[in-house]
Amino acid sequence: MTRAAVVSVSHGGGPLPVLGDPGHASIVKSLKKRVPEILRLGTPEGPRAIVVVTAHWSEAQPTISSGRSHSLYYDYGGFPREAYQLQYPAPGSPEVAGEVKKALEDVGLRPVLDEKRGWDHGVFIPFMLICPAADVPIVQLSVLRSEDPEEHIRMGRALSTLRDSNVAIVGSGFASLHNFALMRPLMGGGDNSAVGHVKTVTSQFNKALTDAVQEKDSREREKKLTDWRKFPRAYDIHPSYGAEHFMPLLVCAGAGGDEKAGAYKDDFGGCLSRTATSVFSVLVFSRTEGYRHDSIEAGISALKDLATSSHATPSASSVPFTVDATEDAIVFNPATLAQYRVIVFLQSSGEFFDNQLQLDALKQFVQAGGGIVGVHCASTGLPSSEWYGRLIGAVFTNHPEPQSAVVVVQDPEHPILSHMTGGHAMEFQWRDEWYNIKANPRVQDGIHVLLTVRETSYEGGHLGADHPIAWCHEFEGGKVFYTALGHFDEAYQNLSFMGQMINAIIWVARL
Repeated sequence: MTRAAVVSVSHGGGPLPVLGDPGHASIVKSLKKRVPEILRLGTPEGPRAIVVVTAHWSEAQPTISSGRSHSLYYDYGGFPREAYQLQYPAPGSPEVAGEVKKALEDVGLRPVLDEKRGWDHGVFIPFMLICPAADVPIVQLSVLRSEDPEEHIRMGRALSTLRDSNVAIVGSGFASLHNFALMRPLMGGGDNSAVGHVKTVTSQFNKALTDAVQEKDSREREKKLTDWRKFPRAYDIHPSYGAEHFMPLLVCAGAGGDEKAGAYKDDFGGCLSRTATSVFSVLVFSRTEGYRHDSIEAGISALKDLATSSHATPSASSVPFTVDATEDAIVFNPATLAQYRVIVFLQSSGEFFDNQLQLDALKQFVQAGGGIVGVHCASTGLPSSEWYGRLIGAVFTNHPEPQSAVVVVQDPEHPILSHMTGGHAMEFQWRDEWYNIKANPRVQDGIHVLLTVRETSYEGGHLGADHPIAWCHEFEGGKVFYTALGHFDEAYQNLSFMGQMINAIIWVARL
């Protein structure tokens, strides 16, 4: 029996490949013709099932969709209504999911089955083109949050055994380029000079990538791919903590084993021809049922200014988006939230939802990959919901009188704090309300602390030597950032604080 194929594909930007975007024409042609031929779809040798490794699902351990049927996660925002009505009814396969689990266990990994997880757009968008008949069972597999190249290659080696029983392996990411700030000139946002710069950067990286993929010696190929961060411009193509779109290719490299590998090129660029030029939309929610901060209006105004400036000449930190601000919890329903990629809880306090259905809509938004930014007293919100406390990462208890204190930068290399590199002090004075919280957020699995406050520099702190005040994490499918800063109007006029806000919005939006 011929071994089933393995192929790594670029799935394009959100739903654009299936919405007729001219900039995706080459990718669409490839997904419709080249990839089905590689997989031998529609022939007697076609696969009995396909394992799809998706960049849009990151977990601590390899996690496998094991349901027989799946909902779709419309994990994108700011697109036409039809983008949220797409359907792809291919079956799942609990049986093949079990085979995947055993194969991964056999190499010492600790895989997890998830029968409830739906398919994200890294699965259903490309497969609407690859296999429109939706008649081949699909099993979705996560990448690892660690972004460890060796572990992903090891996953691939394990999956290689399934190819002998006619299970194909497809990696769905964007290995050649996934940095939205860099990509923007290709999407109608830049002049010829800007486009030329992008092509220069990507060509340097992709030459090294192509050379590695086409290395004839499989062990040498794996070694080169393991060291992919040494490729020219690797951090421009995939920023730190943002390499999830490269990981599926590594799994495919492992699954390829000793076989010869090939590479192909599809041009990418352009955007939908529509009036709106926004890449995504942000919902700012500021309802208060407890203490109301006077700085809410300043925060809304500053976020709207960020959105306006995001449509100006592209820069390294410019990603176009729009902002809608509201205090009406009625927007928390699945149909409305599907229009947004990010929700900012701006000083929201108390029981700001009217019913359980609104909380359920927020949970669905997060589980579908939506991004959350919490500001200051967002940690006082929904005290009745233990889930919301874990989402934000902390629950407020009290605070001393506002005063100045020393803030310490814990991870200047993180994309959210990237604006603080090159000349910014790694600690600085800041005046705010210094929140005490029920427990140090570090006790929650996956919390990554970005800023702490030095309790010896002010009076009234209760956490001791390690007092986090800003952090981020991945939570139930979505990305979350929280900062305890932002009590005063002046914060929203501060370039460093607002740099943190724009970077956080981009990070939780997975751009």
